Amino acid sequence: MKLPLKDRDTIPWMSRREIPAIKAVLSAWRKLRRNKVNVEASRFYVRAMPLEQLSEHAELNARRIAGSLEEIAAIYERLRKEARR
Repeated sequence: MKLPLKDRDTIPWMSRREIPAIKAVLSAWRKLRRNKVNVEASRFYVRAMPLEQLSEHAELNARRIAGSLEEIAAIYERLRKEARR
């Protein structure tokens, strides 16, 4: 995975550690959305879910994804440090 560099002009309020992880995930999400079958499957899944569960489901996914973002940030930091050697 090619991790993006820090871009303070585009996202000035994000930290140096956050930017590469967020950009990498957004890039992967954009590629995923090109597959209309994946998009429709997600929409079908959400439409089938009871309205009362949507907010809780979104929060659970956000916490799960936050852990993945932390791992991506750690990977980027290690790659950056190794590249300096």
